[in-house]
Amino acid sequence: MPIAISPNGRKLSEFRIFNQWSADPGESFVAVPLLAREQLAGVINLHHLQPRPYSQREVKLLSSAGFLLAARIGISRLQSQNSALVQQLETRKLVERGKGILQRDLGLSEEQAYLMLQRQSRQQRKSMKEIIQAIILADLVKRGSQSDPPSSSGSPRIPPTTPFKDCRVECNRLAQAGE
Repeated sequence: MPIAISPNGRKLSEFRIFNQWSADPGESFVAVPLLAREQLAGVINLHHLQPRPYSQREVKLLSSAGFLLAARIGISRLQSQNSALVQQLETRKLVERGKGILQRDLGLSEEQAYLMLQRQSRQQRKSMKEIIQAIILADLVKRGSQSDPPSSSGSPRIPPTTPFKDCRVECNRLAQAGE
């Protein structure tokens, strides 16, 4: 519901419903709430230093604009929440896959694998997602080099070392140390 402040509103802080607004001279102020599913999403404020009466038509127009803006704000918030949830789900899937690789290759329990990922993330100062992506890539390279037939020179097509060798070496060292 739109509200109005009395002409001497700076002194009195008196708020009145628009229908109760008088024709007193002074500054004019109208505030229209932006409601999205009965939740306040914002406010449209119109402030004039000169006295100005607002017609019911203008207030209805502002209320309609407020309704449309609030709906759009609500949709944007939902889209943002949805994107965040999708990212969390993708990261969670990667974590499970990374833990599985460490469990399989290093014989760790699920908890040990997770703790190792956390430790590597802290030590490397990289997100767990980056660490896990490196482990997955190293695993893909390792598996690819095992399944590819040797080239004519007799060496594998994909070299056994990867840019993520240090991470794998550290993971192996930690697993052997029982950390």
